[in-house]
Amino acid sequence: MEVIKFKNILNCFNQILEDKKKLFALAIFGATLIILPNFFSYKKKAYISRESFENYEKKIQFEIENIISNIQGAGKAKIFITFVGSSQNVYATENKENKESTAEKYESNTIHKKKSEDCEKKYIITKESDGSEHPLELKKIYPKANGAVVICKGADNLEVRKKITEAISIALGINTNKICVTN
Repeated sequence: MEVIKFKNILNCFNQILEDKKKLFALAIFGATLIILPNFFSYKKKAYISRESFENYEKKIQFEIENIISNIQGAGKAKIFITFVGSSQNVYATENKENKESTAEKYESNTIHKKKSEDCEKKYIITKESDGSEHPLELKKIYPKANGAVVICKGADNLEVRKKITEAISIALGINTNKICVTN
């Protein structure tokens, strides 16, 4: 019975291939399926880039706590991370530059040169479906980690403390002398 279904499907596919209009429509449909997921992933990235610094900080702390808790002998961990600076939003802009240069020659054979430069910078504005307008955010730059304090039961063991310190140093990109591990 499944062989008959497969033959029916194969016959339908052959009929579609014979009709060029249907083949063109099938190609458009396939291209749409390829492009559509990229559109939604862009929207998702835009949403993620708008998360607040507090959410970013909590997310980083949660992920580091999970990493530490998975180190054998560490036990449950709590972490406090210090950051330097503040978050910055980078918006898309349209820049227009006008440069003008003139030279005038006077009777006394002196030349007077005049240059003027104007630079106009406008933010690119997007309009949401609800009618609100916002500048187009290209990216969000979060502050860098500066130090960390970890509290866990396994901190008494020197080998566990060393593993935790190295893991945090790599994960946050900070020197080991800026990490304190205690119980």
